[in-house]
Amino acid sequence: MTHLTAFRPSLHGFAFSNLWDDGTWKVALPGGRVFRVALRGRCGGMAFTALDLFHTPGTPAAQLTDATLPPKGSPLARYIWQRQLGSLAAGGAVNLMRFALWTLLPAGGAAGIAARTRREMGRLRTAIIAGRPIPLGLIAADRLAGLGTNHQVVAWGVDETPDATRVHIYDPNHPLRDDVILFVDRRDGEIVESVGGVERARWRGAFVERYRHR
Repeated sequence: MTHLTAFRPSLHGFAFSNLWDDGTWKVALPGGRVFRVALRGRCGGMAFTALDLFHTPGTPAAQLTDATLPPKGSPLARYIWQRQLGSLAAGGAVNLMRFALWTLLPAGGAAGIAARTRREMGRLRTAIIAGRPIPLGLIAADRLAGLGTNHQVVAWGVDETPDATRVHIYDPNHPLRDDVILFVDRRDGEIVESVGGVERARWRGAFVERYRHR
């Protein structure tokens, strides 16, 4: 069964790719532990900004037709950076804490990342059926030093088959593509991301992020 929201990457995403170079970010966790994360773009900022604009009445459907990355210091670049920080630090840093927790989860077992990912698909399905595109956190790392290799996308549709859940996503790394799919195996929770039917990435897990329209 297929459920789709009104969001489409080709209409509501950005024409430029997630090629920001912001160096490293100092992260402090409860308990006083501080470490540096090498940032790999502003995927969360782009995902949250795209959702902000999607939910704003009167906003044109197509965001930017210019494929050039906005210059640093421009209003759009500043807003996306603010939303990058907000995607992780807002609400008591709940999304950041979940990224850290999920990164350290073991692969198997009832409390492992695969089992939790399968349970998150129920939350995702509920949101999509209600017509709400939602941000997803994708986990690649298995240690905190690799936290920057994790990723943020927007889920805008879902197909369910007996073997897998297919999640339609806006991935800021693949601008204006409506054919980016996450295949979540129902048996072992394995996640394969494909673009136009070609495998591009594998992820350890995925969770529904907390989002508030700004």
